[in-house]
Amino acid sequence: MDRTTLLSTFFLTLLMLIGLWFFIRASVKDRTVVERMGYPKAVEALEQDLRQYFDDRAYSLKSLDREREIITWEGFVQPSLPLAILLSFLASIGLFCLSLVMLLAVPAVGPSWFAVMLFAPAAGSFYWQRAGRLEEVSYRVLEPEASPDLDGNIKSLLSISAHRDEILSLQQALKFQELA
Repeated sequence: MDRTTLLSTFFLTLLMLIGLWFFIRASVKDRTVVERMGYPKAVEALEQDLRQYFDDRAYSLKSLDREREIITWEGFVQPSLPLAILLSFLASIGLFCLSLVMLLAVPAVGPSWFAVMLFAPAAGSFYWQRAGRLEEVSYRVLEPEASPDLDGNIKSLLSISAHRDEILSLQQALKFQELA
């Protein structure tokens, strides 16, 4: 194999490993968002439904700010075993590719380059240690003001700050209407 081909292959392999590293780091990134949603039931019914929803998901009430009418729940989010396995698998493929390129570049070391693959489980371990954490959900329930941009079926509004996956789960469970 000529030098130009080897260098370009090595460069592309390094770019792939850099992308893999950022993908692994992004798996534990905080994805808290703020949403505003409409609900077809009255404020009291929404508050009761929210309380039941968070109790069912093993959240505990952290604080109740009566002055600003903000309720905060806290719960432990488990890391995903399939994602930890996937990240370790992807890391093993990336390190295998690096080992092959290094075997071609420096054949004197021989198959010892494949020992680099022993670091692949570190990707899953990194995710597992950082993804399991306490999450907070803060929300405020409001009466809708008369507004032409609101649907007539909306009887209450929810302003919520939480992880985007938790908000999606909440929207599916309680059938919220997204507001523009």
